[in-house]
Formats: sequence, C-alpha cells, structure tokens
Amino acid sequence: MSTVMAMIDTFAFELSRNDFNRLDRTRNYNFAEIQKAQDHPGLQSLGKDTEEITISGSLTSLRSGIAPLDDLFTIADRKESVPFVMGYGVVVGDFLITKISEGKEIFLDDGVHIKMDFSIDLKKVYS
Repeated sequence: MSTVMAMIDTFAFELSRNDFNRLDRTRNYNFAEIQKAQDHPGLQSLGKDTEEITISGSLTSLRSGIAPLDDLFTIADRKESVPFVMGYGVVVGDFLITKISEGKEIFLDDGVHIKMDFSIDLKKVYS
C-alpha cells in the first residue's frame, strides 16, 4: 500500500510511485499604489486575492513508468477546475491546471528515459 501525498482530482501523488519534491503555495494580495500630494503613497485593495500552487519533482521510469503524468494531462485537457487535496485530508480548494512541464534525461538505447523532472502550476478558482 502506498501513501498519498496529495491529489489533483483523481490523480494521486504517491510516495511509492510518483511523489513530488517541492510544493510552493503563493497568495497574491492585490493593491494599487495611490500617489498623494506631498505625502507618501497610499495603498488600496483591488479586490480578492489570487492563490497559486506549484508542484515539482523528479521521477525515474524504473519507479514511475515511462508516462507517469499522462492521467494528469488528461485532467488538464478538460480545462475545468478540480479539487486539490493534501494527503492528510485538508481540501485546499478548487484549482485549474494552468501549466504542466516535463523534461526527460538520461536515455537508454531504445529512447526510454531514466529520469524526468516535472512542474505543475495550479491557480485557485473562486466561486
């Protein structure tokens, strides 16, 4: 049995198969700078905040297979918001997958890669 680190919709990051090395969570607070005559500028809120998550890591084909992110690409191709849940049960919210990057290296004679680096960008959807 494997331990789930996090899930994007039905795609599970598992310690025994396709784990990630890093998770970055960013919340942008939107402010505009307002110039004041003979005073320091003021700041005014421009509405709701935005939140983004980036998940990155390295996988080996011996452990993860040669196409470990294919199911994630299928989810992203739907261009719909999906839940993001941490393995310890916290529902972070609904997110859109805005970008998936993968870089393969160390190839065998038949062209199969040994190592793959990946990065997944998510943007929170507010309802």
